Amino acid sequence: MKPTTSRAHLVRATLESLAFRTRQLHACAVAETNYEFHTISLDGGVSNNDFIAQLIADLTGLRAERPPHVEMSSLGCAHIVGLHLGIWKSREELKANRKLGRVFKPRSHVRKAYEATFARWEEAVTRLCGWYTDNKPQTSAVTDSSSNSVTPQNSFKLSTELPKKPKRFSK
Repeated sequence: MKPTTSRAHLVRATLESLAFRTRQLHACAVAETNYEFHTISLDGGVSNNDFIAQLIADLTGLRAERPPHVEMSSLGCAHIVGLHLGIWKSREELKANRKLGRVFKPRSHVRKAYEATFARWEEAVTRLCGWYTDNKPQTSAVTDSSSNSVTPQNSFKLSTELPKKPKRFSK
């Protein structure tokens, strides 16, 4: 982040990180199964966003399919119960009722353009691994260019007091 970072930058970074994580999950599924993927089905509120839907298609190399109504959790539950009760005879019968709202086709040039950004994102995620562990911080000193050493955990004093109200300036 830098002083010129705007709300729009943060929103885009959030959406990109969701697509990057989906790319990682897809790569994991490919590496750990013998299944050949051709499409990815999107649902949930975030899938209403065309940018993230297209980016998922681009990064995974899969055709991304979005239904006309994306809030599908209750419908999925109804399908499971309906199959169990015999309302539908098979999964194929349910698949025949499936409707597509929009399909996003992968664009290889976009995937290539995102390679460096994706690699930097993975490095950043790796640096943050273990952030919420009970391990004590390392006690190694940090040295700046003036040769002053600073021990990270001692360089900040935490206070439990509430900050004083700022003085108001009169006009």
